[in-house]
Amino acid sequence: MRRILLFSVLLVIWNITYGQPQYRTWNDPSLDTADTLHQFDQAANFRSLLISEDFGPRQLGNDQYQWHGGVDYNSQAGDDDLGDMLIALEAGQISEYSQMLSGTKSILIEAEGPNGHHLRYVHVFNGGVLSVELIGSPNGMSTGGCLLKAMDAPNDDLQNQGNQKWAIVVRDNAVYTAYGPEPPMPPGYVSFMDENDSMRTLLVNHQVPQGVSFAPLGDSENYPAHLHLEILTQTNDNGAAILAGDDRFAKDPLQLYPHDEPDYNLGVYLEDDVREGIEIIYPGSETSTIQAHAQLANQAGNNPVNRYNVVMNVDLVEFVIKAPGQDTFSLIRGAWYDSKLSHGARIDHQRHNMSLNLGNQYVGSWRHTHMQPFAYAGATAPNGHQPRDDYYYADFCTRIHTDDPGDR
Repeated sequence: MRRILLFSVLLVIWNITYGQPQYRTWNDPSLDTADTLHQFDQAANFRSLLISEDFGPRQLGNDQYQWHGGVDYNSQAGDDDLGDMLIALEAGQISEYSQMLSGTKSILIEAEGPNGHHLRYVHVFNGGVLSVELIGSPNGMSTGGCLLKAMDAPNDDLQNQGNQKWAIVVRDNAVYTAYGPEPPMPPGYVSFMDENDSMRTLLVNHQVPQGVSFAPLGDSENYPAHLHLEILTQTNDNGAAILAGDDRFAKDPLQLYPHDEPDYNLGVYLEDDVREGIEIIYPGSETSTIQAHAQLANQAGNNPVNRYNVVMNVDLVEFVIKAPGQDTFSLIRGAWYDSKLSHGARIDHQRHNMSLNLGNQYVGSWRHTHMQPFAYAGATAPNGHQPRDDYYYADFCTRIHTDDPGDR
């Protein structure tokens, strides 16, 4: 019986109940000799055109497939946004599983209640380790208008339970606020030198209200300055903190926050990536390959070419079939794979036919069921500068032999 082949694309656009990720531009006082106070502009939304990476597989240099468990936001081009202030998307408590003593610094804010989320803000502050040597420094580590340092005694021993003994001091036009996790000996205080060389001591707040400024956009671990934002579905793995970059538990923040939703040009293409269609291999016991392009509409020719006015937000691609006269589509069942590919970007959803780590030789292709990322790829990436991602299903048999064991 002849079957009609179609495919569907499910987008990550649902349950959007929160405001957009925001920042406040830092006005460097060193550029204004008339005023030495740290000042920031009013809150503004991060622009889609400055998003540098989406959630899921990406190309990075010669690596054609590297998993990226979040969305990368920039408030300005290049590193001009270093020191801009981040604004809390949800109210919550600063977790002891934040990682502020290492090179890649990240703050985990745990919102409470059934509608709360654990949000991790990665690459805050500069690189380098907040070490014992910084305890005696009046201001510890400085980025933008914020300071990072150890709390005052008796919570000043970073070598013992250090993840619970740091504090961020926000200096905002002569208003000073401190945030940090609850220390072993609460409540916790932090002392610092203000812009007029006066020593101040603040009570450390462990709760961060929604909409307040709490940390600087940074470049820690020598990355270009940006905010990496992710939803963390649990805070520790068997009692150990989950490190930033361990993407097993990370989910896409786009499912919560408004973003510029794209229109897609969807098509099934032959191997030359130009002609639309499907080439069926004969005999039908051999596998044929189906390739789909999920392309952002009206985004070709942007400057820069790998930045867009909308956000790539595909989570699930399914190649489905149905017989003539039937109303229900179903997945294709091959010898090894079904025809579903999912990033597992949504909370309570798992990856499907999608790997966290994959060698270049196994990236989605005419021979491998998987995905090949193109969107947001840089100038040095192979086949970069395409406003699309490609999905391959390479296990389509149009006929099964009667002697097939049927056990796969």
